[in-house]
Amino acid sequence: MFHLEISEKDKENIKMLFPIIENYGYEIVDEVIKTFSKDEEAVKALQENNVSFEQARDSWFYLLKTVFSPEFGEESAKKISTIGKTYVDLDIKGSLLTQVAFLLLLKTIDKIISLNLDNFTDLLKSMIKLFAYSFAIFSDSYRKEMIDSFLELTGFNENLFSTQIKVARKRRREKSKVTN
Repeated sequence: MFHLEISEKDKENIKMLFPIIENYGYEIVDEVIKTFSKDEEAVKALQENNVSFEQARDSWFYLLKTVFSPEFGEESAKKISTIGKTYVDLDIKGSLLTQVAFLLLLKTIDKIISLNLDNFTDLLKSMIKLFAYSFAIFSDSYRKEMIDSFLELTGFNENLFSTQIKVARKRRREKSKVTN
């Protein structure tokens, strides 16, 4: 699916990180929630979708545990893909999805830094690769689910949709040239 290499060393590092996620995952997620609770748009998005902060907390902890699964592989990728599709079902905007991923990454890095681990640099590299890989899966499944839902709703086939998108982009670029 994606061409980001998760090496054997990365997998070893991920196995070392998993107990940290199990022990500190809710603490990490609580930091994300603290940040979100100050963001009116994020709070509104959760409220509009009848998602409580407690539900968000549990789902983000599940996401973290899935990303840092010691057996990270195809099964984890499927779970992450399903989570991305669920965000579409809940009508959660892609921008919120990006904010969640970015904040989870930052808060996880912050927690790992605070633990003063010996091989921090290697762990950090593996963690960033893993987040990048996971976010690519997550956002791709989100995007695909949005497009599939649109195609089903409109009755367009994928080729017609792609053609119409190209035409619209061309018009937008031409219009942009005129106004600039």
